[in-house]
Amino acid sequence: MVECKYCNQDIDADGHDVPEYLDHLGECHPHDVGRIDEQRLRIQWEGDLDEARSVSYRWSALTISVAAASAFFVFGLAVVVLFG
Repeated sequence: MVECKYCNQDIDADGHDVPEYLDHLGECHPHDVGRIDEQRLRIQWEGDLDEARSVSYRWSALTISVAAASAFFVFGLAVVVLFG
């Protein structure tokens, strides 16, 4: 077991250079990795780290947009219920 140095999650891997750990970094922390981990990810993913970062960014923006729209809907519904 290896502990992720970014989120402290235990990863079922034998070390920081194994595919399981690197896959976790690329999927969960593509924007957080330092230069050494970034180089390890580029080798593991054959240079596709930029694509992983762009997909992660789009997913985050979509999640934020949906959360904001939901909050406005709930707020509007509460105003209608309270004030008629």
